[in-house]
Amino acid sequence: MEAGGTMEVAALGRPFCLGMLYDCRRDLLVPGLTLWDHEDLKNNIREKPQNYSDFEIIASESIEDKSQALKVEASLKASFLSGLVEVGGSAKYLNDKKASKDQARVTLQYKATTKFQELSMYHLGRGNVKHPYVFDKGIATHVVTAITYGAQAFFVFDRSVSEKEDHQDIQGNLKVMIKKIPGLAIEGEGSLNMEDKDIANVKEFSCRFHGDFSLQKPPSSFQDAVEVYQNLPTLMGVHGENTVPMRVWLLPLTVLDSTAAHLIRQISIRLVQGVQRVLEDFIQEVLKSSLGQNPAEKQNKQRERGENLTSLWKVLFFHYRFDFFWSGLTLWDHEDLKNNIREKPQNYSDFEIIASESIEDKSQALKVEASLKASFLSGLVEVGGSAKYLNDKKASKDQARVTLQYKATTKFQELSMYHLGRGNVKHPYVFDKGIATHVVTAITYGAQAFFVFDRSVSEKEDHQDIQGNLKVMIKKIPGLAIEGEGSLNMEDKDIANVKEFSCRFHGDFSLQKPPSSFQDAVEVYQNLPTLMGVHGENTVPMRVWLLPLTVLDSTAAHLIRQISIRLVQGVQRVLEDFSELEMRYSDALRTATAHQFPQVGKKLKSFKQMCLLFKLEFQQNLAKKLQSIRGGGEEEAALAEILMKKQSSPFNSENLNVWMDCKEREISILKSFTNMMKNTKIIPSQNGLHEETLSAEHAVCFIFTSLGSAEPYLSALSNYLKVSIKPDDPQDPHAHDVEKEQWYLSKQVFDTLREKAKLFSDFAEANKENKKIKFLTVGLTNDTHKGSSIYLYKDGSSLSENFEPPSKPETVTVSDINHNSVTLKITPPGCGAENITSYSVEYSVSGKDGWQQKTASDAEVTVSGLSPNTKYVFRCRAVTSVGVGPVNQVNESVKTLSCSPPGKPQVEPTSSDISVSWQRPAEPGQDVQILSYIVEYAQTDEGGDLQWNQTMSRAEKVIVSGLQSESEYVVRVMCDCGAAGRSKHSITVTVCTTKVSPLTEFLKRKSKKMISESPSVYKLPLTEDDVGAIGCRRLNFGKESARKNRTIVLVGVSGSQKSTLIDGMINYIVGVEWKDNFRFTLFDERKASVSTVYRINHQEGFKIDYSLTIVDTGDDGGSENFSESHRTSHFNPSINEYVKEVDALCFVVPAPLERLTETQKHLFYSLTKSFSKDVSENIRVLVTSADGGRPPVLRAISAGDVRCPKAEDGLPLHFKFNNSALFAHNKPSAAESTSEDGEEENYDQMFWNMGSKSMKMFFVKE
Repeated sequence: MEAGGTMEVAALGRPFCLGMLYDCRRDLLVPGLTLWDHEDLKNNIREKPQNYSDFEIIASESIEDKSQALKVEASLKASFLSGLVEVGGSAKYLNDKKASKDQARVTLQYKATTKFQELSMYHLGRGNVKHPYVFDKGIATHVVTAITYGAQAFFVFDRSVSEKEDHQDIQGNLKVMIKKIPGLAIEGEGSLNMEDKDIANVKEFSCRFHGDFSLQKPPSSFQDAVEVYQNLPTLMGVHGENTVPMRVWLLPLTVLDSTAAHLIRQISIRLVQGVQRVLEDFIQEVLKSSLGQNPAEKQNKQRERGENLTSLWKVLFFHYRFDFFWSGLTLWDHEDLKNNIREKPQNYSDFEIIASESIEDKSQALKVEASLKASFLSGLVEVGGSAKYLNDKKASKDQARVTLQYKATTKFQELSMYHLGRGNVKHPYVFDKGIATHVVTAITYGAQAFFVFDRSVSEKEDHQDIQGNLKVMIKKIPGLAIEGEGSLNMEDKDIANVKEFSCRFHGDFSLQKPPSSFQDAVEVYQNLPTLMGVHGENTVPMRVWLLPLTVLDSTAAHLIRQISIRLVQGVQRVLEDFSELEMRYSDALRTATAHQFPQVGKKLKSFKQMCLLFKLEFQQNLAKKLQSIRGGGEEEAALAEILMKKQSSPFNSENLNVWMDCKEREISILKSFTNMMKNTKIIPSQNGLHEETLSAEHAVCFIFTSLGSAEPYLSALSNYLKVSIKPDDPQDPHAHDVEKEQWYLSKQVFDTLREKAKLFSDFAEANKENKKIKFLTVGLTNDTHKGSSIYLYKDGSSLSENFEPPSKPETVTVSDINHNSVTLKITPPGCGAENITSYSVEYSVSGKDGWQQKTASDAEVTVSGLSPNTKYVFRCRAVTSVGVGPVNQVNESVKTLSCSPPGKPQVEPTSSDISVSWQRPAEPGQDVQILSYIVEYAQTDEGGDLQWNQTMSRAEKVIVSGLQSESEYVVRVMCDCGAAGRSKHSITVTVCTTKVSPLTEFLKRKSKKMISESPSVYKLPLTEDDVGAIGCRRLNFGKESARKNRTIVLVGVSGSQKSTLIDGMINYIVGVEWKDNFRFTLFDERKASVSTVYRINHQEGFKIDYSLTIVDTGDDGGSENFSESHRTSHFNPSINEYVKEVDALCFVVPAPLERLTETQKHLFYSLTKSFSKDVSENIRVLVTSADGGRPPVLRAISAGDVRCPKAEDGLPLHFKFNNSALFAHNKPSAAESTSEDGEEENYDQMFWNMGSKSMKMFFVKE
């Protein structure tokens, strides 16, 4: 900004007009005083159209962002903040501040320009000034020489945010809805063309309006705002008659008279930024203090704040000066120029797709050469129209962007050269003043437009894919058409796709409404050729040819040297690095994490402010150097030194980007950990933490303790800005290790953070149903616990600043399983064990919902009351006075045993056997079948470990045989339930086998002696059951035994010796031998005709290993007149109750019988039909009175067609007995012993042996 140049400032609603005086020292208009008469001014005003409109969304409340929206530069901003400038119209937006922090705010800015007016310069110079006393009075420093007219409006939308709502979510929703306004329409009956849910949403928005428009009623709602927005272009007037000054160009009075008052010095941007931060801090404090105040209190606070700020600025601000390029100066009169212009058509149009955001590619699109680019980058050039595309930068890295450029030219104009030369110049003082170096001699007219399309890219989407898709769709625009009802001639999937695109427009065209969507862009694109006018009257200069003034006059100012492309590229890289950095810290500031943890946001904001301030000072220094180098005041090395100084400063790109890397990583870490913390509320402030802890019985709070820790690098940036360093000052050689300053890069700190976060997260999840506990997360500085800690509160009071919640138990193992209980062994948790008061075991039937709980203080817990043969899942957690810890679930389901153990075994020992019996399990599982019992026994007196033996039984009794006499044994029983598994063992009982004693001797003592002769005959003791049936009885021999039982039925007519055969059987079974001088009998002669069931219970000493049931059908008579009823009466249903299964149906017949009687035949037939199943295979023939030969009766049986098994010789299967030997004398006296008697004794013993052999064969087979 060269001394003597014009200065461009924002009008801010002040009543500027051409020729008006202005005092830049006080930023004060001087009305009523002018340098020229009104008529002179009126006749020397040039005007040209400048049609432009656009809109912006502003989601910030900072003074900086509001100033940028109104294009208020630093010096004017300082005057506004100090109270020197009173703003009006749309500029009142600067004074609109939120009343509460519980308020989401988004602003929609509309801006439009219509025309540009400037004074022609022929009357400039002290000689042409009508009122020169102005210079002598020193009452002004500048005069208004040019004005851009237009209008602006700010729609400020607010939405209250309740405690339960997320401020960032509401702010985002507000922004989405406001963006829709430019594309909305009011339908019939004044309704919005929006979905019902959106209409309900916007009803919660309030609206305040600040604008340069005259409204009958300012908008107060969203719908009002839409209606007003649509009417704004109309409100400016058909010819722009209702517009106001927006930008003003001020000419220093020293250009006209060197004695005029002028600006001595300007205030540095750095100091203005510093004061701005002070004021913003005041605003934040007022907002905090307004929480809970009534409206009157808030108003008083705001008035007090304004007075304090005004007095503050009166102390800090002084006079200042700022330079810009000239505007409105010419060498010739307007009429001369008009008569010496040549024009020729130059019709051309084209479009380009731009997928890059670099300054280089944008400059190439606008054909900006290096020198002009340097001026633009330094801020010397302020662009307009389509060139504003140069300033359009992506707001976020999560944004895909493709730009469609439309460019067209219509004509070329140039000056004819006959009037060139100093003699033909009407205003030669321009050469003397040295205020310009070139004059415009040719212009190409046309227009350009840039449609900037953006599409948000989510984390799950691929940025490159979205960018490619965006590019494909934008390429289609020049060929698209709008069909009936305004619909695009595109496929449905493409229409759905482009609805996600937003559009911003930068162009040299006057639009009633700028496009905001893809469809809007297509409509505008189609109309661009028409908007340039039929004769190109609405076009603007696109390319300009400049003639050096030295061609006209060698004394004129001229460009000494240009800036090399290499240095321009260096500057470009610096600014592109800052642009990239701006996106990154803007993205970071927009994250929920930066809002949730203000310490992070505060550092980012501080970093942002310092970067912006450094960038502004860098551009300011760059501008000065550019002008000085171009004017020959300095060498190009001065610019290179600025770049080197920047690189050697803390603001070098590497350090800045490393710091941003660290902050992004920190945000990512915080996001990762907070996402892990379910059932947890994030509190952004310590005051909020106090409120939350007071409203809960217990509050467990995870504290990030190092977020606010000091970072030397930020201090280095701040110190660098505070100290004015000259280029030749020595720089701090220390390289900043930015990463080393980050708390989370300590392995120990991070590992501890991860461990504590896991403990906290698991504890919160475990207690999510407990409404008495609150789980919170907040950032608070605590140097004692680096990185993180867990605070515990009770009723708002702090109990611990290093609380350790319990982790899950290390292991939970099953130590015992029963049919109705499971015992678990718990290993205490590795963390938080000191806070454990008990353990909670939870269990549930596998596959079903609903958990039951058992609490125990010991590390071994037995869970009772379970169902047999059922799968359960178990989990266990530690219990503290605050809540419960996370669960450790037993890996696999646990199945209870199929049934309870059998009852306690009852034992009856003999010398070699133990009879064991027991009760069935009292608690069998559902659908469980006991297939068998496993009886285990072991001898205890063998020493060492017990050697268990097993035997199986299907019934609830068993005989354990083969034991040693007079020995101690232990016996236990368990159930075998097949696939359902086995039960637990029963109670183990101890038993001793008895001393060996012959059974026959025992029976003799118990029996009644019937015959004293040799052999003596003893009647065995029998007990009789009352069967309640006539003609049938049941007799029992011995105690009931656990041995298995077999049943035989003996059938025979009178004379078949059936009763004697039964006596022979019992003598064989109890072990009577031929040599014994005693015999036993069962038979009772008085009841021989009655059907009798003998139950021979097994006893120790039996020659068979089972109990035996003998069914004696009684004497069936031998008469041929044996009636049918008599044949069947002896085997009646009463006997059937005791005869469940017949092992042998025995027909007793005498050996000599050569044919069967009819009675015998019918008896055999009827008895076989009396059983429920075919017993023919179980029929046995017992032959009595047999000798050594083949009994004749066998042929008779075969001839009688009696169905029975056959032997190999084809005869019925039979066993031979001779009952004559049973009670025969076996030891005759010497006197009676004769040879004949001896021979007879030999026959009796032979018959005895034959019978014993047959008995053995019969009972073994059966």
